[in-house]
Amino acid sequence: MSAGRREVPLVEVRGIGVRFGGLQALDEVSFAVGQGEFVSVIGPNGAGKSTLFNVISGVQRPTSGEVLFDGEPVRRSRPDLVHARGVGRTFQVARPIGSLTVRDNVLLGAGGHRLRGVLSSLRPRSRDRALQLRVDELLELAGLTAVAHRPASEISPGDLRRMEIARALGDEPRLVLLDEPAAGVGSDGLTPLAELLGRIRERGVAVLLVEHYVGLALSLSDRAVVLNRGRLLAVGDPDEIRGNQAVIDAYLGTKRSRADGGVQQSTGSEHEG
Repeated sequence: MSAGRREVPLVEVRGIGVRFGGLQALDEVSFAVGQGEFVSVIGPNGAGKSTLFNVISGVQRPTSGEVLFDGEPVRRSRPDLVHARGVGRTFQVARPIGSLTVRDNVLLGAGGHRLRGVLSSLRPRSRDRALQLRVDELLELAGLTAVAHRPASEISPGDLRRMEIARALGDEPRLVLLDEPAAGVGSDGLTPLAELLGRIRERGVAVLLVEHYVGLALSLSDRAVVLNRGRLLAVGDPDEIRGNQAVIDAYLGTKRSRADGGVQQSTGSEHEG
């Protein structure tokens, strides 16, 4: 790259607005995520975080503004087209196929378009050696090897969240959107989850994380985006966010420990982010 040339972000949101009738869920939100960057999106309930994820992943069409991947605007809001650009995603509510084993759930993610929606082909495809090795790698990465052959309906909430992340990584995305992965995992599940997120960061996969455990989010992030009532309140590195008085007043509260604490610090759960 020549001197002075700006690197094109992996994903960029420009002036995104979303209106549901009389409700302005997002209003002129703009920021970017670079290659391999770990960015957290935080803010109080109703700030617009999940709506933002739905826009980026193609689930929700914005009322105004645009999303760009590799500098190119997304012309149609469709999840399959966004996925084809190298974007994986998890959701606030886990979506396992409970009758399948942990291994087969991850296999569906790793098989991509070859398997997705065609369960009858699961067993024949599972004999693909390269695919098997990919699944083995993902299970080890997520710390799930010991429960790989258990039905997904029988594993712990923490294991289930890590399985969902492993499945989202199956197609080797360039960007993964993680929507509250710590929700419901309990204190015992937070450390394994934090370790997995750290390993994902080390692999160079860009991460956009929505999380109410602010200590966990900021401990992993290169930058954080703070939303409040659908508007962009602040963007900065973790120290800048911790020290931003507007963020403290709107979200973190007067006690700095809520932002500075370890992975067990939380601001509560969200269902309408």
